[in-house]
Amino acid sequence: MYVPKHFDNSTESEVRALVRSYPLAALVIMDQDQVLSANHIPFVFESDHIALASDGAVLSRGELPGLLQDRLQGHIPRANKLWQDHSADVEVLLIFQGAQGYISPNWYPSKQESGRVVPTWNYEAVHIRGRLRVVDDASWVLRQMTTMTQLAEMDSSPAWQVSDAPADYIQKLSGVLLGIEVEITHVEAKSKMSQNQPDANRAGVLSGLARLGTPHGQVLAEAIRRRS
Repeated sequence: MYVPKHFDNSTESEVRALVRSYPLAALVIMDQDQVLSANHIPFVFESDHIALASDGAVLSRGELPGLLQDRLQGHIPRANKLWQDHSADVEVLLIFQGAQGYISPNWYPSKQESGRVVPTWNYEAVHIRGRLRVVDDASWVLRQMTTMTQLAEMDSSPAWQVSDAPADYIQKLSGVLLGIEVEITHVEAKSKMSQNQPDANRAGVLSGLARLGTPHGQVLAEAIRRRS
């Protein structure tokens, strides 16, 4: 991924925050026929499972293992041939995407001064490479599903729990799923949020997004404020 210095967002805390907020990744593999394939799968950090298992709260940054010592975990249906198709000796790529949206030149005050402005697209993305391992273990899958559910339900009241479903149903479901785990070897993160624009243009972008009045625009505006 092309990452100019002013758009680099690869600090550990920012990477973890984006993955937790947008856990659905495109998992890209090179299959054994040398063909690229992508699946869309939500992932959680193994360290988040450890934290939830201990006290129900995600650990602070200072207590977490480094990203390159952590793993990302998910699950797939056994019918998904991903677990058979991936080449064990070739790294996989996980692509997580955060806030994104179109930026109109009409929002820049500098348009009135020189006209030397063009449209652009703001976005956040994290690319993680690593080794993929398939886990054929129903208890591991149940643990992973429980962690993912707890994280996703944190803001819900009441929060749904895996134990709310009948035990025999969950047992049967766990048996038709496979766990997948990616041992992280490389991380890149980019946040292109108008950092290369003067303050007046950034303020104009925020005003333009506010006038849109859409939830999508609000999310993008919040991301721009964080980067400012």
